[in-house]
Amino acid sequence: MAKPSASSKYSSRMIKLLKWSGIVAVPLLLVAAVAYWLIIPNIAEKLVRQQLERVGTRLGLEITTGDIQTSGWQGVIIKDLKVALPERSEPLATIGEVRASLDKSQILLGDKVISSIALTDSQFRIVRMADGSLNVDYILDRLKADENQPDTESADDPELTPDQPDFLRYFGGKWPDVAISRGSVTFDYENDHARKNSPVAWPLEKIHAETARIDGSASHADFTTSLDLLHATTQIPGWKLPETIEIALTLRAPWKKSTGQLNFEPSLNVSGLEPFPFLSAGIGGLSIDQNTKIEVQKLTVGLNHKTLKTNVADIPSASIQLSELSRDIHAMRVLEMIVDSPTISMTIAKNGSNTLKTVQELVRPTATNLVLSTARRTALDLSTRKQGNANGPNAPAADDTQKEDRKRSAIESALARARARRNPTQS
Repeated sequence: MAKPSASSKYSSRMIKLLKWSGIVAVPLLLVAAVAYWLIIPNIAEKLVRQQLERVGTRLGLEITTGDIQTSGWQGVIIKDLKVALPERSEPLATIGEVRASLDKSQILLGDKVISSIALTDSQFRIVRMADGSLNVDYILDRLKADENQPDTESADDPELTPDQPDFLRYFGGKWPDVAISRGSVTFDYENDHARKNSPVAWPLEKIHAETARIDGSASHADFTTSLDLLHATTQIPGWKLPETIEIALTLRAPWKKSTGQLNFEPSLNVSGLEPFPFLSAGIGGLSIDQNTKIEVQKLTVGLNHKTLKTNVADIPSASIQLSELSRDIHAMRVLEMIVDSPTISMTIAKNGSNTLKTVQELVRPTATNLVLSTARRTALDLSTRKQGNANGPNAPAADDTQKEDRKRSAIESALARARARRNPTQS
């Protein structure tokens, strides 16, 4: 009888080893799975309670919940979450159900962070108080006062870059995934006194979103939703709000790097606004890109003066390129302006007058006054700076003084010519 070869002996040993490995591995995997099933929900529940407590303490809010259920691989389910301001009976926000999921791969590495949240039947209330303030002002004030205070309870939280929003520390420094079903914001008054003395009446009763999503990553978050607007009986004079707003945004840090698109249906319309109260405008869409280009889509311009009410221009898109986005409007410079394929409409009356001539006659005196007032402020600023620096340590050189004098003289000459030409004509 032939003896088995060395290779066949090796193969036999490998088969036996694999069999024994399988016999040992399967029970170990089962034990690991059971342990994972039992332990992870407990970790998730504890984590969510800690996070809710931290947020409540940090913002001075009263946060209560109904049942908190573990759901195995899905994390934690919180029922009837309510957020209230101190000493207020009506909650600021209510959420029927919150599902918080954990990044399980990171949990095994000791990084217990919330990776996604699902909210169902959520309602947020914005209330005008009797003293004219809003109920959310309390939270804003707390955030402002607290923004420079260290969070002593978050020593184990991930370090954030200076540009990252502070709330990302609760999600491991990453934008979380958020799914919202049936969410709404309602606008109300504390009492009749608040309603009567409100500086501006709420133009909306409710904003509702059947669904909304945030798809997060380490660098940004994509936000999409469709908002239904329920109009109040009292509207802002000169404004006609749309019924639906389609939103697609890419949120980044800092916020001025965010981009997005808004679509209005029907168009957002404004009229009667200074300094040109005789003009009206409709906007069908608005977008901003990473190059700080702001674009308006489906722009219409109309004339609404006395008995004359007509359309003047239809513009598919118009855009301006800004040097930067800033809260200081004077820091932003317009680098480029583009008007794409405008259609101008002109109506000619029997007496030979036309809408374009009427617009020109109405715009000219207002535009002249704007130019004159701007020139006056510039001349005054130049004169003040010259007087202030004439004897100071940083006094300008002779050439600089002459340049300032020539500039001021040119402005004064322009003012004189404008006054001589100005002859406002009202239609």
